[in-house]
Amino acid sequence: MANKVKIFVIDDDPWLREGLSNWLQEEGYEVWPIATGEEALQRLQNDEVDIIFTDLKMPGLGGMEVLKHRLWNNR
Repeated sequence: MANKVKIFVIDDDPWLREGLSNWLQEEGYEVWPIATGEEALQRLQNDEVDIIFTDLKMPGLGGMEVLKHRLWNNR
């Protein structure tokens, strides 16, 4: 059996985060709902991920900073 695609859904809005996460899980993906950019960076240190859906504007660390960190730390 092939591994499931792992997706991080990063959004400070619980309605959007949980709604998108639930829909993706129903489609068969392994989904990790994450509420903050800081939490996302912590998880990215220890976990491999295939796809990241993120809100760009969040309190604290925004989605662009998370993506930049992911890009620069995977080279």
